[in-house]
Amino acid sequence: MKLRFLCAPHRQEMYRNHALAIYCWQDGFDNGLSLFELMRWREALPFLGQAFEAAEIILTTSAMEGDSACEIFTASSLALASTLANLGQMDECINICHLSQERLGQVSKSDPKLTFWLDKFNEQIIQHKLHPSLLNSFTGMEIHNRKIMPMVATVH
Repeated sequence: MKLRFLCAPHRQEMYRNHALAIYCWQDGFDNGLSLFELMRWREALPFLGQAFEAAEIILTTSAMEGDSACEIFTASSLALASTLANLGQMDECINICHLSQERLGQVSKSDPKLTFWLDKFNEQIIQHKLHPSLLNSFTGMEIHNRKIMPMVATVH
């Protein structure tokens, strides 16, 4: 299952209009987190997905200063991945985690002081703060070059 939360025209408009991207992130994150805290995972999913995609646009377009963009991207990634884990969609959860690590790794290469956010993201997974079942999905993985890398080809 490939998750898409924003339609193409809305996505394009956010690339042009950074204020809209920031508004969509804030709206999606606030609404999604409220539903998440009530354990209404299915209802939270589209909001947190919107926040994640908007945060990715903000991060890749430099719509915000580096630390702020990394912070909202990290928070959105963790919230979306945790929601997917709570819904039992572990493959999608792991995909979001790997995509997030990739994006944060790219940002870290261009500005090494932003490596903090990649480390923080990985720390949240390792310390079980994301969701206890997620770490079980990373069984057979190790930290290598600040990235969680599979030690085996398939992860269940």
